[in-house]
Amino acid sequence: MKRRESAPVAAASVLERGRAALACRSWSEAYEAFAAAASQTEALGVADLEAFALAAAMVGLVDEQLRLLESVYEAGLRHGEELAAARSAFWLGMRLFSVVAAA
Repeated sequence: MKRRESAPVAAASVLERGRAALACRSWSEAYEAFAAAASQTEALGVADLEAFALAAAMVGLVDEQLRLLESVYEAGLRHGEELAAARSAFWLGMRLFSVVAAA
């Protein structure tokens, strides 16, 4: 009989898959894994949100990337990770500039 994993354990294993896929530059697989993990847990950590945003960018999901960068900014400030917040604000500005310039 197969034992059912609890939601936090399942989300953790999905996160590990996403991190591994990101390290291998398997962008679609990483994006799907982070999306699945986000749906299974209350909130991703700041580093995982940053990775999720990168994966979204690499698969061409600009609106999703922008939303995730905003989430990284807010989570970074909330958790005292000011450098992550500043980095996401920079990339958010750069990405918005490139979107407007292309329009």
